[in-house]
Amino acid sequence: MKLACVVHRFGADIAGGSEGHCRLIAEHLAARHDVTILTTCAKDHITWRNHYPAGEVQVGNLRVLRFPVARERDMRRFMDLSDLIAVDRATVGQKKTGRPVKSELTDQTRQAVDDYLKAASKTPGEYLFTGRRGQSRPMTTRQYARLLADWVASIGLDPKLFGTHSLRRTKATLIYRRTGNLRAVQLLLGHTKIESTVRYLGIEVDDALAIAEQIEV
Repeated sequence: MKLACVVHRFGADIAGGSEGHCRLIAEHLAARHDVTILTTCAKDHITWRNHYPAGEVQVGNLRVLRFPVARERDMRRFMDLSDLIAVDRATVGQKKTGRPVKSELTDQTRQAVDDYLKAASKTPGEYLFTGRRGQSRPMTTRQYARLLADWVASIGLDPKLFGTHSLRRTKATLIYRRTGNLRAVQLLLGHTKIESTVRYLGIEVDDALAIAEQIEV
């Protein structure tokens, strides 16, 4: 019997929920049937930019037919719409990759920002945090690092042991250790490859075995 599995992305280097399930089902069916995967040429599920060549290719024991994406996603429009839909979250574009990354805004954070906007008399279109060069320029990462060092020192800690990057990494590490969900951490950090997240968190074989031992099948 000839069967077709339709999925939005497919490839040996793509790790995703629906993509992974599709591959497992297709490989199981391919043992008795003629299975073809119908998918796009996209690899990135955010931009939907064409990555793979269009046409037929063999992935393992599966025949894959890829069709080009007619139009890439408008990232600015996507981020604006995301903010409208997810009102409790903020979306920012990463400088390195240009990919949008969502951040949770807690009630405490939202209240603090609202209080700051009122106290600073901010108007729409202005930078939230301005630098030393005036209202038309944003605060630089170096200025932020100096402020953080002052805050850390003010509570009796060593500024050399805490920085902007270490704070970001600490939150990601805690999420991973409490949930074991590497894919969730990858999305939160905005990494394009799962291997980058593994290196970023410093995951070792012992960590993977410890998670595996907690799960009984």
